[in-house]
Amino acid sequence: MDSYLKEHGLKWENCVGFCSDGAQTMAGSRNGLQALIKRVVPDAHWTHSVIHREALASRQLSPELNEVLTEVVSVVNFIKTRPLKAQLFSALCEEMGADHTSVLFHSEARWLSRGKVLSRVFELRAEIRMFLEEERMSAEEDQFIEMPSDSTLRLRFKAQTLSEFWFEVEKEYPLIG
Repeated sequence: MDSYLKEHGLKWENCVGFCSDGAQTMAGSRNGLQALIKRVVPDAHWTHSVIHREALASRQLSPELNEVLTEVVSVVNFIKTRPLKAQLFSALCEEMGADHTSVLFHSEARWLSRGKVLSRVFELRAEIRMFLEEERMSAEEDQFIEMPSDSTLRLRFKAQTLSEFWFEVEKEYPLIG
């Protein structure tokens, strides 16, 4: 820091305060950055970062907001963690003329990512809705194709009443059931 200040023509005497998170390496009054600065400028005041406080507070989200964030993260992960799905989503976004062609990952380490992830999902809500509907239809088609080749289902169909059969099918093939 001393080199940076000298390089830019700044003087330590002009430092009246500094702000950091509460980590020991930053706020430590004996060995942290706070101690180092106070050795040079004893009257400088340290304050805990407001942004860091917001980050700590945001960890205690209301259950409703937490549920929304959890759902958004699962949708984003569904798209981003599968390369083929990510490519298909990107192509859909381009086709629909969206401003963006991808969703953003959420990272607990970078709390500001929550807002960015939610903003991007909101901006791409129509594209995400269409993508998920197409994916759901594709899953239903897969189950519909798979169902007739299931020999145990054929045996159950003969042995059970129609309502019992479909009740059991719903457990194994929820989209078709």
